[in-house]
Amino acid sequence: MDTLLVSELCNVFAGISEQYPSVMVGALNLYEREAGENDLMYVLGGAERWPLLHSYAVYLGEGSLDGILDEVYADDIPHMTATALREARSLSKERWRRDLLVQGTLHVSPSMASRRGYNEVRLWMAARNEWCQENGVPERTKPYSTSLATFLLLHEYGHVVDVALADLGEDAERYVYKALERGVLRRGGAGVVKRRELEENGLCQRDAALFEYPKLRPGWVRGDGERRQAQRRVVGPWVKDTLGSYAAHFRDEIFAEAFALAHSGTRGETSERLAEFKAALSEVGLARRRTHISTR
Repeated sequence: MDTLLVSELCNVFAGISEQYPSVMVGALNLYEREAGENDLMYVLGGAERWPLLHSYAVYLGEGSLDGILDEVYADDIPHMTATALREARSLSKERWRRDLLVQGTLHVSPSMASRRGYNEVRLWMAARNEWCQENGVPERTKPYSTSLATFLLLHEYGHVVDVALADLGEDAERYVYKALERGVLRRGGAGVVKRRELEENGLCQRDAALFEYPKLRPGWVRGDGERRQAQRRVVGPWVKDTLGSYAAHFRDEIFAEAFALAHSGTRGETSERLAEFKAALSEVGLARRRTHISTR
């Protein structure tokens, strides 16, 4: 196991969790084969096992179980007291004393934790982007300023943030996606998706919104309906131009890739395009304000 690589991942995980204290992560699994032969990483779960205790910990700035329970009892709300006791019993089964301000676990498989396995992933990613450049098609991922390991972790964490955003309600969700849309689908202050192109593909103006872009549905199999195919044809090229070709697969990947780029210290045009999106995450109450995640 490469201890430096694992240390980097743990530090980044702790840093991004501190920046998003209300985002409750159950676990992030990195490069597990169970995810599928072609998957590098995937999110496992995403729900904290002690959500009430964790929410109290964040609110109070108190990490100890005893201190949090004292506050729960003081509030004297029967159903919350019962829930807190149930979570406390579960927590007591842990093998180590847990600071409830630090939530979530990070699982790193041997293939990702070894320098050899990590280098294989790096070479594969570099080869894909090189092929894209040679063949005049959008690269799989846009340039970023962190290591590949950190970027992949930020991408997967972005999926969890996307779920947390949905939990805030549709108004907050649309607000953030509209901010992201202005960065992805505007050039020189004007929208890039033209009404004529939408009409020629049987779409309306609403279908051009990123919020309406095809999502990864439960039980999805390869193949889309006509509307989803048309959205990919019309909107997808602009997503690829800003965020890379991988992002254009689904709305879920647009968010995760934008999140990773926005938090990886990326400079230049991409950073400027994603600044409003990043600010919107703070404005809806998900994030504390901070510049980017650094591994230096």
